[in-house]
Amino acid sequence: MLKKKLSCLSLVLILLTTLASQAQLIQPCPDELVPRYNKDKRMWGYSDLFGIMVLEPIYTKVSPFKGSLAVVQKGDLSGVINCDGMVILPLQYEKLTDFRNGKIWAEKNDLWGLLDEKGRIVLASQYTDINPILNTELTWVCKDKKWGLVDEVKGKILCPLQYDMVQVISANATLVKSGEFYGVANHVNCNYLLPLNLQHVKRLTQHELLFEQNNKWGIFHISGKMVSEPQYDSIGLSMPNLFIVKKQNKYGLVDQNGLAKLPLEYDGIGAFNSGYAPVNQKGLYGYTTRFGKVYIPVMYEAVTAFNGGQAAVQQDGKWGIIDIKNQAIVPFEFDKIEINDKNTLWTLSKGGKFQLFPAGAKQFTDAQVYEKVFPNDSTAIVRVVRDGYYYFYNSLTNHLAFNTAFEEAEPLYGGFSIVKQLNKYGVINDQGVAVVPVQYDQIMVAGGNIQQKEWFVKKDGLWGYRNESKVIWPETFDWIYPSGSGLYKVKKEGKFGVINYNMQTLGEIVYDNISMKVPEWPAVVTKSKKQGLLDSDGKLIVPTKYDSIVYCGAAQFKAFSGKALSLIKQNAEVTKTKWQNVGYWNESTIAFEVKDKWGFANSSLEEIIPAQYDALGFFYKGLAPATLNGKTGIVNKSGKWVVQPDYSSFTQDVLSKQTVLIKDGKKYAVSERGKVMLVESGN
Repeated sequence: MLKKKLSCLSLVLILLTTLASQAQLIQPCPDELVPRYNKDKRMWGYSDLFGIMVLEPIYTKVSPFKGSLAVVQKGDLSGVINCDGMVILPLQYEKLTDFRNGKIWAEKNDLWGLLDEKGRIVLASQYTDINPILNTELTWVCKDKKWGLVDEVKGKILCPLQYDMVQVISANATLVKSGEFYGVANHVNCNYLLPLNLQHVKRLTQHELLFEQNNKWGIFHISGKMVSEPQYDSIGLSMPNLFIVKKQNKYGLVDQNGLAKLPLEYDGIGAFNSGYAPVNQKGLYGYTTRFGKVYIPVMYEAVTAFNGGQAAVQQDGKWGIIDIKNQAIVPFEFDKIEINDKNTLWTLSKGGKFQLFPAGAKQFTDAQVYEKVFPNDSTAIVRVVRDGYYYFYNSLTNHLAFNTAFEEAEPLYGGFSIVKQLNKYGVINDQGVAVVPVQYDQIMVAGGNIQQKEWFVKKDGLWGYRNESKVIWPETFDWIYPSGSGLYKVKKEGKFGVINYNMQTLGEIVYDNISMKVPEWPAVVTKSKKQGLLDSDGKLIVPTKYDSIVYCGAAQFKAFSGKALSLIKQNAEVTKTKWQNVGYWNESTIAFEVKDKWGFANSSLEEIIPAQYDALGFFYKGLAPATLNGKTGIVNKSGKWVVQPDYSSFTQDVLSKQTVLIKDGKKYAVSERGKVMLVESGN
């Protein structure tokens, strides 16, 4: 149910970057220009298709040319240039959309206005938010927390600013909300396709909306057609163009035209699979087709979904398997029957013992009984246990793949399994042949050479390396850790170092510890309680003289020597700082700490936002969480509050870059545009 009460300050509306429509007024550049980054200047410009720079790299960020105009950015401000690099709109705007219909939306001082291609004002800067409608000349605008619809070409309001929320559902219609009620307005004259008295609305399919009116549910097509009048207690999607409806505690099916396919006389309807869905009536089950025909009578005590023309059903307390003609394939004599995750193998249980039956098989005969089975192993050959020993069963032949017994066995992976016999480990292939002798104390998959399977093997406390045909390294090392590109971090006689695939030592094996965290290289090494950096050639590129070295993003490390802090690049370039600490690099910025306060610096280590905050996160899409005087909000790269500091704390994920604000035990996600939405109530 759509129950979110969203204002224009809290509604997450992604600003659409639109292409020029059929009314495009701007002609393309004579020569195709593409964005090009200059690594030396660390700036963007434009080159031709041969990579020759045509417009000098002087911009922080650029967009592709649309026609003869492109949006460019210097620092935090944006403007528009033409094919010759001439400034058409000055770089004074916080945000710009792309041109369409010869118009562009521009944000200045946190307010949006509409300009033409010469920078003339079409609509004055007065809107706090906008939502352009794709492939139209229309845009929803927000002012004083109310939304209205603007015609960009005519430069006038089509729908008065009266809605608390708008959500575009098609090029022709928008879901709107005023107070506690929802409606659907068209884009022609803002008349209502659905009246503004709906209690709830949610998207049911790509084209259908489910809506509640006077406590009854109906279905509406976004083209403007009423599929089903509000008459049902509930509606759910069963399959494309087919809906499960409930009325007076009875269930039925209706199609995309609102026509009844299965009458409202069932106590429940399950999900369709293989063209059939289970139905429940008076405590018994049968199956219906999507056309509303109950093809298998309501006669079973319990059922599963059909898979490949077979289903497990229960009758007189016992389970069997039937086909689509309701003919028994497996007799009704089992306590339980289940199909595996891949829908390829049935597990039949009786009296605590198990049998296996391949899905789709036509003939059932009593097979070998097992104490335990592993039907979800990832191949057609799965493990089974008989008399306490592991065997391998071929689900395609319905027999054991081979008769060898094992004390332990891992699933076949890539055609190989690590097994245990007489308390020793080895590796067999899917024919049961030992490709690694059963003589090791421990074996682990190494995942090295992609042409042949490889394993780390341990004997007498030392690790070696081998594949299915030969020993690559003898058992030599206390510890092995694969580190990419044919390199391995190893421990030998209590010391750490680096070797390659050919077991050649790179550098020296002399360190007390070596890092295993991202990035793999350079690795942080420890010697005599001091840390340095080791490259992938085993060369010590930063001497072991620091108390600690920690990765801080953007291929850089922070290093402490006493209270002194230095930043180290991946190429071993060291820069000393006057800061106490730093955060995580992102978007060429990093948070720094001075006198227990935090600010932001750029890639040149220039302090761009003074140290004034209690805590800071990192920038993502130009926004960062910040805490000031015990309150947390979101700031932009100018230090302006985008989300006011009204929250108690924040979390930020380095991998997903997701920022979450926390207040009164509730969690709020922050969008790329600085909008806040409740994601977890904390109850």
